[in-house]
Amino acid sequence: HDTERISVPNDFEIINQLNAAQDIVRASNARWWFAKVTDTSTTSTASTARYSLPSNIGATGNVESIRARYDDGSTDILYHLEFLPLNEFDAIRRDQDADDSDNTIYYTLEEADSDSASGYFRVWPTPKTTSRITFHVRYYREFAELDTVEDTTIVPMPVILENYAVAQILKILGQEEKATFYENLFYGPPTTAK
Repeated sequence: HDTERISVPNDFEIINQLNAAQDIVRASNARWWFAKVTDTSTTSTASTARYSLPSNIGATGNVESIRARYDDGSTDILYHLEFLPLNEFDAIRRDQDADDSDNTIYYTLEEADSDSASGYFRVWPTPKTTSRITFHVRYYREFAELDTVEDTTIVPMPVILENYAVAQILKILGQEEKATFYENLFYGPPTTAK
């Protein structure tokens, strides 16, 4: 008997399917609650208005808000900076002779370049004092690429990624009915026209 031999996918192929599932989850909603984090590692530098965004942010569009914690030793307050689109931000800071001030009010986002692959945020007024302000950048982090079977995902129910991978493997093995079952577990049941 001549039977076609179908090989079972190896770990590399399975991990590729898990990454594909993560990409679908990420693409369906850029702002998943489980991807939200707050970075507090950036502090003000005197006469510096431009700061790099966290490296795992992926894109400036993933920034939800920026707060400033002002602490001079006697006053310690945490408040939201107001976001302005770049053209409005430029209009606010048009006075090139404006004094620096630790009363920072506004921020805008700037595109990435070779020095910061994640982009920048710029504040105004420009901080006057080093380390007096701590910036709390709230954003939605990128999903880390899975490289090995030991890697973990930030998706809180990783079984949905597994359902997608199983569906794709079953398709390769020619088991369409089972593949459809697992695909429906991943995507949800198909809608029926009435």
